[in-house]
Amino acid sequence: MHPLSLRRAALLPTCLFAAFVLLAQTANAAEDLGYGGENDIENPLEGDAAAIEHGKERYGARCGFCHGSRGIGAKGPCLSCNKFKAGGGRNLDIYSVIAAGLTINGRPTQMGGFSRTLSDDDIWSIIAYLRQEYKDRLARGEFEEGYNPVVEEAQR
Repeated sequence: MHPLSLRRAALLPTCLFAAFVLLAQTANAAEDLGYGGENDIENPLEGDAAAIEHGKERYGARCGFCHGSRGIGAKGPCLSCNKFKAGGGRNLDIYSVIAAGLTINGRPTQMGGFSRTLSDDDIWSIIAYLRQEYKDRLARGEFEEGYNPVVEEAQR
């Protein structure tokens, strides 16, 4: 066997190992960007029953028209599915979108900012409500295969 072929053969496992380590680090970094990770900020009102009730009321008054009752989606996307494609799912991301609005590729979307009409506590309360609504929906099995939210909503 040619000496250069031997070097290439020995280099292959090293390259594969390096690629594996790089992919593992990328996966860990992606997990850190998730809700509640080290790259997020804490919602000071999460888990507070009074704040969640206030968030439900404010959500109904300001968000429900576009995002549907209980945040299940309507003209705007679902907000109680724990999937935030455009703006990100961290507390910081959601707060920023509610306060300042959402732009994609530098262009504004239909999601305008509410920082002039909602206080910081209002925004945190809405986020706490959406997080709680997601947990409640998860507990009810709404995300399991075969679940039909239209049928479930009609039965309420």
